Amino acid sequence: MKLVFSIQEFNDEVQRAVYGAIYSIVGETGLRSLHNHLKAYYGITPDEIPYRLESLFDSLDHTLGLREARRLGMEIARRVYYRYSIDFRPIEGYALKDYLEEAKRVLSHLKEPVSVLEA
Repeated sequence: MKLVFSIQEFNDEVQRAVYGAIYSIVGETGLRSLHNHLKAYYGITPDEIPYRLESLFDSLDHTLGLREARRLGMEIARRVYYRYSIDFRPIEGYALKDYLEEAKRVLSHLKEPVSVLEA
């Protein structure tokens, strides 16, 4: 089956959602601090975030606490789902990675190319 959405575009949307959600909570200074922390302790550069979500959330769990990290994960998922016009519904026990895998599954079954909504 040929994908009608780009994995790279999807990962770019995840990265934008991560930045947007974190920025809305901690602002520019907090976002820069997070980048520094991720680089120093996890070796993650900003462009690697979509591929290293578990490390990102380990970091957020340690800095914000598990409850806030989960809330942030749901906000990131909501933002990605919105951009692709997918209905978002919280699912008990789902983490961000689960929501993103579900979004990829939904998108992979589409017959027409995906257009991404403007933020």
